[in-house]
Amino acid sequence: MASQLDVLITVPVYNEEKQLREKISELDAYSRKNLNGLKYQIVITENGSKDKTPQIARQLSKDLEYVSLYEHPEQGRGKALYALWKHMNARCYAYMDVDLATDINHTFELVNSILKKGYDVSLASRNLKASRVHRGLKRTIISKGYIFLLKSIFRLRVSDTQCGFKAISKRARDLLWPCMDPLNWTGAAWFFDAELVILAEKLGLKIFEIPVKWTEAPGSTVSIRSTIIEDLSGIFRLLKTKPWQNRKS
Repeated sequence: MASQLDVLITVPVYNEEKQLREKISELDAYSRKNLNGLKYQIVITENGSKDKTPQIARQLSKDLEYVSLYEHPEQGRGKALYALWKHMNARCYAYMDVDLATDINHTFELVNSILKKGYDVSLASRNLKASRVHRGLKRTIISKGYIFLLKSIFRLRVSDTQCGFKAISKRARDLLWPCMDPLNWTGAAWFFDAELVILAEKLGLKIFEIPVKWTEAPGSTVSIRSTIIEDLSGIFRLLKTKPWQNRKS
């Protein structure tokens, strides 16, 4: 096995040719300045894009010392994260959306809560009082309605599951991954975000929520309708299988 990283930062991408170079360069510059005492790697996970994203990602992996590329043939960011993290050796596994909607300056706190404070899961929350969120009314209503639904069904304590800015410890990965089965996931595996948090709570893992500055990226390509359908499918699946009850001790 390859030597252990302190931090593995993963950026899932699909058809992101317009912003990939700018955002990865920004993340690289931030990491060089703020994570320079840690052994880290930034991995672009390419999900079968139809535009020039793969070519740009390959070039970035050549140009930037701490950036590499992982090409996952099956579409779905949850599936790509599951596959990559399963075979990587790191103390902290983090991921963030390529649009950097969550202020990049929260990255150190995200990582530090795992490496220094001993949390199993660290996640950005747009619903904490201290958070500063700029988002359209429609998406705000949908997001808050969704977390209310999850809280009602699974008795969740966290205030946000869908923000694409999370990190877990190696211990958390080792406990969570056996409870997950990508063969049962549908669509683009957006439900991965919620499933990770639901399972973490059910397994009694230590979770840290970060109040963040978050700005909705213009021109989002995420389909609200297909995401809702996928999320409902994921909810019914977890209610039926209850994987946290069946895990091996």
